[in-house]
Amino acid sequence: MSGLYTVAAVICGSSVILAVLSHFVTDGGTKKLLRLVMGAFMLCCIAAPTLRAVGGIKSDLSGYSAGQVYDATMDEAYQKSVLKQTKSSLEQTLADILKQNGIVINRAEITLALSDETHVIIADIAVYIGADAEEKRDEIIDVTQTHFAVTPRVITE
Repeated sequence: MSGLYTVAAVICGSSVILAVLSHFVTDGGTKKLLRLVMGAFMLCCIAAPTLRAVGGIKSDLSGYSAGQVYDATMDEAYQKSVLKQTKSSLEQTLADILKQNGIVINRAEITLALSDETHVIIADIAVYIGADAEEKRDEIIDVTQTHFAVTPRVITE
């Protein structure tokens, strides 16, 4: 704001000086030349801060677009974090349910997918078992279908 006060002071001072000088100059050609020079000076005094202000607005707008990119990135990071936590919880839940049914597995891997922005679905379930649990393959499939409504892939390691 101090730049605006400076511009106003320079314009007012220039106007006063022009009025005083025009009283001392009597020649018509010199008077016209003096008015032309002072008019150009005042125009520059007005145009320079205006151009700086417009340049400042452009640089501020570029900062806003970077902020929008940052917000989108934060949303994506949050979605990934939620999906990762959900995946981990579902894998642990499946292992616990199978353990309650007397089936010990090596690990379970659940693949999640977004059906839209608000819904998560289970795309795939892979259950890894040892060779000693091979005879319980059908029971693993049955229990997983009952609790998750998805037919798992049972993989022997």
